[in-house]
Amino acid sequence: MNIKAVPLTYKGIKFRSSLEADWAATFDDLGIYWQYEPLVIQLPSGQMYLPDFYLPLLCCWAEVKGPRWERLDKALELRKSLTDEAPWLWRLVRVIVLEAAGPGDALSWQAPDDRQLWLTDCSECGLWGWVQDDLTCWRCGHVGGGKHFRYWPATAAAQLPEGMRPTYRMTRAPRPEPTGKSKGGK
Repeated sequence: MNIKAVPLTYKGIKFRSSLEADWAATFDDLGIYWQYEPLVIQLPSGQMYLPDFYLPLLCCWAEVKGPRWERLDKALELRKSLTDEAPWLWRLVRVIVLEAAGPGDALSWQAPDDRQLWLTDCSECGLWGWVQDDLTCWRCGHVGGGKHFRYWPATAAAQLPEGMRPTYRMTRAPRPEPTGKSKGGK
């Protein structure tokens, strides 16, 4: 089954897919500053890569993927090059894969190296972002999270017992009104 991306304009920016626009709307809802396709990166293999988002305050590149993780090779190469060329840099610049919403529009994401990540706010810098097992804020390095839950990605939450799986609901970008004749009109 081949699913085609449906372009969508959000805040005057034409996104290649409605899923990318939904992630932009979700970032806005969380107060996470984002840049859409800000620059092309030449990878060590010579391939050119245009990441979907850069989240400057989190020092994070984000790649949006639908139900299947197709064409993820460039995001994985970026992640590996950051680790290989300057292992200390991985602590400063991150790569995350943003997925389609799960049941109940629950957000879903993964680290390309299968580490567990949670979405939460930081009581020190006040920003939303991802934390790892040690609960270290990606922005300021504070340990301990904030006043909200550590939200699980939908893919991981589905495997947990009921009540132990708080998730964060995706904010949908506005869709254009359908054009054409309306029902019941003359």
